Amino acid sequence: MTVYALNLFDVADRDEYRAYSKRSPKEVAKHGGRVVALGRFRESVTGDIEPRPVLILVEWDSEEAFDS
Repeated sequence: MTVYALNLFDVADRDEYRAYSKRSPKEVAKHGGRVVALGRFRESVTGDIEPRPVLILVEWDSEEAFDS
């Protein structure tokens, strides 16, 4: 079963974030994941989630891959 991990966070250091965003897909892929979205989280469709500057959505082939 495919697993999706949604990561929302704030940015304290823009230069560090730029470096992270460039290496993130490669690092995630080393562990069996695939970055399917990387950008800004502007608004919540449902629920009570505050907008954040950074959104990363990662797809994993299975729970085992996610847990590795």
